[in-house]
Amino acid sequence: MKKTLAAIVAFMLLFPVQAFGASNFTAPSETVQSDNTVGKAWAEYIVRNAGAVTETEKIRAVYDWYTDNLEYDYDLATYARSLPDNERASNMPKQDYLTVLFSVTDYVTGKSETKPKSLCNGYVHGVAGSLRALGIPVMIEVGKVSRTVVKGTVYFDSNGRRRISKGMGETPYRYYNERWVKIYDLHARLLIWDGSKGRWISADPTFDSIEGGRAYFDMSAGKRAEHWTSLYISSERAPAGK
Repeated sequence: MKKTLAAIVAFMLLFPVQAFGASNFTAPSETVQSDNTVGKAWAEYIVRNAGAVTETEKIRAVYDWYTDNLEYDYDLATYARSLPDNERASNMPKQDYLTVLFSVTDYVTGKSETKPKSLCNGYVHGVAGSLRALGIPVMIEVGKVSRTVVKGTVYFDSNGRRRISKGMGETPYRYYNERWVKIYDLHARLLIWDGSKGRWISADPTFDSIEGGRAYFDMSAGKRAEHWTSLYISSERAPAGK
């Protein structure tokens, strides 16, 4: 199954966007409201202010705007991990495109002095919404990514039992049922159609925001696969709470 999904994603990256119905990945959804007129005006302002002309430049301008003006919400992530999967969506704050967009616009215009915080779903909804508002197709790629476990982390095991990690330093493992087990979190990143290059590019605004670089923008095949297992492609939303 994993090999089949990886082959599908690889196929999508190699062939033109027309083969997959571009309208599916530019159309608005409940969480990526790319048809909002205010959002469209902001998207146009972002690229104009950056002097972006080519599609590659427009993509990078929008991507940089969100990664530079958002901060990863570690406290909210810890809270999310304390909830069973079936309770997470109903107990988490909204992270849709417009919520994220307006929190950032308040910050960049000086209405708020506090840099807004987000989880991965907020990052991808923000970037996807602004790019789709410009007519650029964007897919949301959902998968599992290995993460660092800190001693004391609260989580639920495969049997639904609440546990507290005994920690293992800077490794993607946790201790339960008397053994160390490699763990993964649900995570979301983006596949963006770059018309200037004639291909999909893979990007992870969450990781680039955390690390302060652009190592996860237009990732190579090797970088794409690093600590990552693809699950599915969505045109609508990322999962809540990661």
